[in-house]
Order: sequence, then structure tokens, then C-alpha cells
Amino acid sequence: MARILSFFYALLIFVSLFLVTTNGSLPDAPPCLFTPECPPDMCPTDLTLKCINLSCQCTIEYDIDPDVVPS
Repeated sequence: MARILSFFYALLIFVSLFLVTTNGSLPDAPPCLFTPECPPDMCPTDLTLKCINLSCQCTIEYDIDPDVVPS
């Protein structure tokens, strides 16, 4: 039983060191210059994919009517 626990603790330390080394984060958005360079399956269906500040980002597309003036 003690051998199993020591193996578990060693495995836990190894995994935690791996997470610290990789910074525990997901990969950043892919770099781009133009919107067509972004991967098409990156965003959910309700968001629009755009190249903003040299990285692919999911944004909400607003439909603004220039003829309507808010009162």
C-alpha cells in the first residue's frame, strides 16, 4: 500500500511540474495578417471569426442600420 501511495505522489509531482512548465494554459490564438488565414472551425456558430491585432479572434457581429437614429 505504501508503494502505491509513493508512486501516486511521484506521479502527482511530475504532472504538477509539467503544468508549471507549460504555464497551464491553452495555446494562444493563431497569428494572422488577414481574416481568411484563420482556421474556419475555431469559433462557435454564433460568433464571427476575424483577424484583429495580428491574431484570430471570435467576435460578435452587430447589424447596425445607418438610417436609424437613436432617440
